[in-house]
Amino acid sequence: MARRSGQLGYEEVKGGWYYVRFRMDVPEQENRLYLSRPICPVSGPGRLTKPERLRKRKEIIAASGADTEEHFKKVEAVNYGTTFRNPEVKQLVAKMVVAGLSAKSVNKYVQVVKMVVASAINENGEELYPRKWDHEFQSQPMSPYHLPKAATDLCYYL
Repeated sequence: MARRSGQLGYEEVKGGWYYVRFRMDVPEQENRLYLSRPICPVSGPGRLTKPERLRKRKEIIAASGADTEEHFKKVEAVNYGTTFRNPEVKQLVAKMVVAGLSAKSVNKYVQVVKMVVASAINENGEELYPRKWDHEFQSQPMSPYHLPKAATDLCYYL
């Protein structure tokens, strides 16, 4: 939420008008839209000073709902579900493997997901989302660091 709250937008001039450009999350899409809305004319009646344009930019972004936590939660609920479970982690692992990440990187990113889910606690210090993670179901790749280096080392692992 930190990267979305308090957007000021980017001010640009197009066709004799000042426009504000800002980003908006879209349900079922990973990328955000880059929207453009008119602020005021560059000259003539209705022209605003720079501080007035900044105030108007903030108003336009606030009116669009791009910075609201409700919009963010709605989009994230559609995009990722409300919480991570084994099937969601399995999809994440599959995307990372297709993208060419190493087994160690995939396992580290999955570890971060697990830590974030485990860090959600209530006022009593208890986990909000207790999970039993199934590594086989998630199809996590085996890191070469976990395999024995030589056939003679196998006897130590049996």
